[in-house]
Amino acid sequence: MKKAFDMSNLGLFCFYLSAEVRHDSSGISLHQTHYAKRIHELSGMTGCNPAHTSMEEKLKLSRESTVEEAVKRIMRYVAGTLDYGLHYRRAPNTAWFVGYYDSDLTDDVDTSKNTTRTMFFLGDCLVS
Repeated sequence: MKKAFDMSNLGLFCFYLSAEVRHDSSGISLHQTHYAKRIHELSGMTGCNPAHTSMEEKLKLSRESTVEEAVKRIMRYVAGTLDYGLHYRRAPNTAWFVGYYDSDLTDDVDTSKNTTRTMFFLGDCLVS
């Protein structure tokens, strides 16, 4: 490709689409600590008390629910997970693809519409 295009080696990348990329011998880790801190600064919630879960268990929001309360709870959860990230381990010759699907009929309390969720793993790493 170097013959067809002007290229230069800039080394391993450290940031990609607001995610910090860390390389080590075990694999690659992705973190959004800087982005999450910036969101807290913009929202005025720097130093808030962290929450252990993103929402209360079995909470169902309706149109009458206050969105502001839900957003504050999510921001408190993010404050407690600033150092969390995804770690993609090096695992040569062990790639397998598995998907999970979840459906919740009449999840929306206002419209009774159902919702679905999917998760896909490549090896032990969540990819979607």
